[in-house]
Amino acid sequence: MLDRFIADTYVLDMDGPGKGGQPRTSTLRKNRYHEKTLAEHGTLDWQFLTGQTIDSAAFDAMAAVEASSWIAARTNGADAKFTATGHGAFWRSVATDPVLAGMLWAAVLRVGGKAAAFSFDINVPGLKYAIANSFDPAFAKSSPGKLLYHRNLVRARTDGIHRVDWGAGDSGYKQTIGAERGQAIRDWLLIRPRVPAMLGRTLRRIWERSGQTQKVTH
Repeated sequence: MLDRFIADTYVLDMDGPGKGGQPRTSTLRKNRYHEKTLAEHGTLDWQFLTGQTIDSAAFDAMAAVEASSWIAARTNGADAKFTATGHGAFWRSVATDPVLAGMLWAAVLRVGGKAAAFSFDINVPGLKYAIANSFDPAFAKSSPGKLLYHRNLVRARTDGIHRVDWGAGDSGYKQTIGAERGQAIRDWLLIRPRVPAMLGRTLRRIWERSGQTQKVTH
């Protein structure tokens, strides 16, 4: 059995010390300032939608943000969640299933009618699992992504969410909000006994190096 580390997940305990994710007074002041500067570009429209109300306009808005974001600028866009060249068809299809749609949640911020940021999650009792969130860099100075997610967390508390699983990637803003390292994501490769296992032992180090370097804390 060969093992390689992929990434750490980050989890926010909404009921933890200091009420995880609850903005501090200084953060609230910054948020109000950023909202004021953002509003100079146009009227702010905050939308919070369940699966049944996530329509084509909402999916188009999220796709537009991704098309303007880092994922389009730094990658081939194949991992984008809502664009036509990414996984857009998949998530639109999921939203047509009445059971699965009931678990979907989208938060969208528009500025002067233009989509500036979004957050897309799966909600189950007590738990929010973050699928994707992004922002249009044209509005980056006013931190639209953070503004939207703080509001998203406030709404989550109202809806009875006690824990947010942010998955892996970009731990900086997650830790700033209060998330802590959760479970590790690992690949386990099971190899048949005898000759395959002997070959596997010789490839163990190559398999391990093909993963990521795990940060060790004490």
